[in-house]
Amino acid sequence: MKQRSREINIFSISALDLFASALGAFILMSIVFMVFFKMTAQTPAPPAPPAPPEPQAEALVPECPEVDVPEPAECPEPSTADAEALAATQADLAACEARLAGVEAQLAGTEAQMDALATYCAQMEQRASVLEAALLDVRIPPLDIVICIDITGSMSEQIQGLKQEINDLARVLDRLAPSVGIGVVAYGDRRFDRVIEKHPIVPTSAMRTLQQFVNALQPKRGSFFKPNEDLPEAVDQGLAEAIAMNWRAESERRYIIVVGDAAAYPEKEASAYARAARFAATPGQHVAAVMVADRDYERFFRQLAAAGQGRFVDDVGGQSMIAAVLLAILDV
Repeated sequence: MKQRSREINIFSISALDLFASALGAFILMSIVFMVFFKMTAQTPAPPAPPAPPEPQAEALVPECPEVDVPEPAECPEPSTADAEALAATQADLAACEARLAGVEAQLAGTEAQMDALATYCAQMEQRASVLEAALLDVRIPPLDIVICIDITGSMSEQIQGLKQEINDLARVLDRLAPSVGIGVVAYGDRRFDRVIEKHPIVPTSAMRTLQQFVNALQPKRGSFFKPNEDLPEAVDQGLAEAIAMNWRAESERRYIIVVGDAAAYPEKEASAYARAARFAATPGQHVAAVMVADRDYERFFRQLAAAGQGRFVDDVGGQSMIAAVLLAILDV
């Protein structure tokens, strides 16, 4: 085995010393000159950037972009159908306004009628009070009264008066007589389907049914097939029904009071007079006549009252039913 050589190479050590010395010298020089470089070689600070310019007022408001505004389109001419629809609508509006005006006029007329009716009722109440005061001392025996009234269309006011005053009439008669009975015969025209409607005589204590009957009476003008075109009415037939009523046995006086505005049919006038005369032939029985509105038939009503030994009452002025009845039964 060959033994390694332990000889030291001089060239190698010398080179190492040289490099070590050089490095040490460089480090010393760097330390010495470091302070000098910091004091004399400082880099100047960069200049400050210039301030931005103040914005102008105009620049604060952004400019609006221009927009193209289209020209307004012209309205098309209305078509014929549109014009007709507009005309129809205007006509309907005018018709509605006319109807509204008519309703307002009717309302005003109704209010006037209601005021007139209230005034009429107040007057009747005042007249009834006066009659009651004047008749306190009058005393008559037990009596029965049958009101024989025309119910054709021209008698509307009298029918309404009978409805309003039938109870007051009973109250007044109760003060005049110890016993009173009242019945009603309503006659119309021979063209009516029902010429006669009647309610039997009842005492004043049972006036409820009679009041209901009277309230149901309505003025009539005939039917479509049988219009009431002639003025004379079925007075003779109504008088016959009144004579045949259920007269009470206790009544000492009996009155039939014919209320109408037209005479009997010409061929029936003589029959009406004869019936009245036969009824009045019995003592205490009378036929009175109340003429309403039309003086053309005054002759008939006067002759009817004369035949029945009763009183003729001229009611053309429109007296109350109470006044007309009392005038018919008093001073016979």
